[in-house]
Amino acid sequence: MDTPIDDDTEQVTEFSEPPTAHGLDFALTAVRQLDEADDGRATRYAVVHLALCRMVSVARASAWAGAGLAIVAVACGRLPAGERPEAGDAPPRIVAMERTRFGGQLVVLSENGDRAAQLTPPAGRPARDNSPAWSPDGRSLAFVSSRDREDLLRTSLWLVEARVGAAPQRLTDTRGDVVDRDPAWLPGGDGLVFSSNRDDATGARPGSTFDLWKVALRPGPSGRLEPGPVEQLTDAAAHELHPSVAPDGQVVYAQLDLRGKSSELWLVSSAGGAPRRLTSGPFDVTPSWSPDGEEVAFGAPQTTNPRAWKDADLYRIDKDGGHRRLLLEEIGDETGPVWSSDGRYVFATSVYRSVETHEPVLSSVIFIDLRDGEADGKHRARALHDSAGPVQRSSPALAPGPLGDVALAGNKPYLEAVRDAVNTYWQRRADELEAEGALPTR
Repeated sequence: MDTPIDDDTEQVTEFSEPPTAHGLDFALTAVRQLDEADDGRATRYAVVHLALCRMVSVARASAWAGAGLAIVAVACGRLPAGERPEAGDAPPRIVAMERTRFGGQLVVLSENGDRAAQLTPPAGRPARDNSPAWSPDGRSLAFVSSRDREDLLRTSLWLVEARVGAAPQRLTDTRGDVVDRDPAWLPGGDGLVFSSNRDDATGARPGSTFDLWKVALRPGPSGRLEPGPVEQLTDAAAHELHPSVAPDGQVVYAQLDLRGKSSELWLVSSAGGAPRRLTSGPFDVTPSWSPDGEEVAFGAPQTTNPRAWKDADLYRIDKDGGHRRLLLEEIGDETGPVWSSDGRYVFATSVYRSVETHEPVLSSVIFIDLRDGEADGKHRARALHDSAGPVQRSSPALAPGPLGDVALAGNKPYLEAVRDAVNTYWQRRADELEAEGALPTR
């Protein structure tokens, strides 16, 4: 199956199917802080690898930690967490994908980062639920899932009511190597725009590229939304991914060349017509319309040097393609921005990587408050990390309506949250090894 390489696919291969994806094994990386910028945020590390799962140099790693070395967990499976709070009566406002031992599930997050509830029930087999998108009326979420498919990479469109315990329903009957992904609602809630490598509207056979398609949704006899006709919106000699629909029906999406070397943002009407280019790249991805349809947030690297590691940050641009400016610069790869319905917050996925190997270390849901910029005009991200322990999270989705401003403001800055997550994991793992007699007692 020829799947385009972009941020979503990378998260699938790096986080959902590592070599020991269905176990609880972890590798640890010992790192030493070399330099810290004056603002106390950007830290560079030299990386020394340890194979802790083989119990190599564990005592030495413990001594290094006591000498000032930080320990970073590189997850090969789900990071362990403590007890969870019970789900409350408050309606879900924030949903994200959380990495599990058997793929991924959609969970409800509170504004303080704790998991409030599991939204999608277990599939009974390894499966990945991802890319949630709230309906305009806030009653349902569209998402992609590998439920009933051959492996974690093959996904179809699904729908679930926005309440804990609701049974998901499958919307597209894709089979074989056909992949449906990246659902985005039409403004009236009567359909979805999505990306698919299907050859035709039936979804029975794969084509050569990912194009944009539209499926109509209408209430069925039971009152649930049922899928209607499927129409093709784009057909370029490239991959068209990550659509987002403006209030006026304009669709912005990323057009990735077939070699995966460049990506631009394009526009097309959800009613059909000729696409037009919004940006010239060189690697603009995961666009998202602001609630008023006046600007687009997206991910892009700051460097165009092909030899340099392309750390992705968030940008924004006006709807006519003008006034491109930096929105967020952090230590991780930031992609997949989504706006709160009042335009105050932008949430995203940030992947913190090893600076030596560029391998993912921790995937987090982060956000910025656009009303809370620094004196230099830049925004600082905060992380929605669970107080029960570090977990791999991505693909946030926000319900229509207000969020809890006070609770959001109480979350830790992103870098501090990453450090705490790393230290929490190491301390727990060290305690476990000490209890097993693998480490000297303190």
